[in-house]
Amino acid sequence: VSENNAYVLWWDNKTGNWEIFFRASQDNGKTFGDEINLSNDTTRSDDGSIAAQGNSVYVTWWDTNNQTGLREPVFIASNDNGNTFGERVVLSGNNNTTSSLS
Repeated sequence: VSENNAYVLWWDNKTGNWEIFFRASQDNGKTFGDEINLSNDTTRSDDGSIAAQGNSVYVTWWDTNNQTGLREPVFIASNDNGNTFGERVVLSGNNNTTSSLS
């Protein structure tokens, strides 16, 4: 929660693959905007965390490579109260990579 904004984060496999989902409210949780699939990829995404301050929302989760089983931490941020998010950043290793949210 930040000011009048409330944010909800969860993971679900309703797409046939575990994904990280997000919704935002700008009226203290009375109503919520559309659901956003933040992970939106073919890896297993789970164990999400969320933090907010002012207009910024920060989300992290773990992606698990389906073939190797290796887990990688992922970060994504919004600077407009969760209306849109920037690029995902994979935090593991020295070669941090980004990918656009589509």
